[in-house]
Amino acid sequence: MKEPLTAALEDVPAEHDGSPFSFRVRFSEGVPTTDAALLGAFTVTGGTATASRGVGGADDLREIDVEPTQAATDVTVALAATTDCAAAGAVCTADGRKLSNADTAMVERVVWVSVSDGAGDEGDTAEFEVTLSAAHVSTVTVDYATQDSDAKAGSDYTAASDTLEFAAGETTKTVSVTLTDPLVDRARRSASPRSGARARLSRTSWSEGRHQASTA
Repeated sequence: MKEPLTAALEDVPAEHDGSPFSFRVRFSEGVPTTDAALLGAFTVTGGTATASRGVGGADDLREIDVEPTQAATDVTVALAATTDCAAAGAVCTADGRKLSNADTAMVERVVWVSVSDGAGDEGDTAEFEVTLSAAHVSTVTVDYATQDSDAKAGSDYTAASDTLEFAAGETTKTVSVTLTDPLVDRARRSASPRSGARARLSRTSWSEGRHQASTA
């Protein structure tokens, strides 16, 4: 008795930035399914499977292209088991054995964070605007903490650290740093918060850098 036909998704990227991406599907043996029919076997949430092609001339390994439909959305790709070899999107061997298993993978949307320069007067606060590169469909968190440079915590500014939580669809938050030194301009330049975890920001990257934020 021959073994069941199985499939596994491979080389699926962990994240996407809104640009098209590719992954591979490996079958336990070669299948005569056309590229067009194989695309019909996939259900893609948050995107569209746009092309399929063989890899290395073998029938047991195909590469699939996916184009996200919304830049700020996670993409899920799902290959369903085949129940009828005569149905659209069916994946079967030449002798009629149906694909016996299903497989699913999710590609998360990358969210980048940038920070504007702050401004304020002595005894006042410097306001830093934290902006996400795109609204996300779920909550995004960014950990931050001030970091000394020319200005020193305690004498030039009050140290601060916290976690910003962006609700779904939200893209902007403000971080306030209290200035205490008369050399306000120095504190303004150097008492810049930096984020931690996946969104690590240095002083120079507040206005020009791009770093990842954590999503939940």
